[in-house]
Amino acid sequence: MGRMAICGARMRVSPYLDLYMIQNDVLDALEADGPAGQVKRQAVRLSAASEMLWGHMQTGPKEFNACLKAWGWLCNSAIRGWREVEAMRRSAAVDDVATNRVLEAYDDSSS
Repeated sequence: MGRMAICGARMRVSPYLDLYMIQNDVLDALEADGPAGQVKRQAVRLSAASEMLWGHMQTGPKEFNACLKAWGWLCNSAIRGWREVEAMRRSAAVDDVATNRVLEAYDDSSS
């Protein structure tokens, strides 16, 4: 994950090498955090981008009108991302409950 923090500061050698290196960073993060971690990361990025764009939109009516569609897309994408994060969290909690029930049933039957 340390490489991910500096990937933007890397020297640009070629688009293919950059893609390969960033792909490896993503795979490292996926292995470390799992799919839920990746979904959360993207939801955070979308939320941050929408907040940054909102700040820019407040500088004037021209900027507001020019960015409204992009801001709406970012907001809706962030909301969908957060819904997915919550669904994955709930699914993991249900899996834990189901696993515990199976283990309890096994313990009861083996006594």
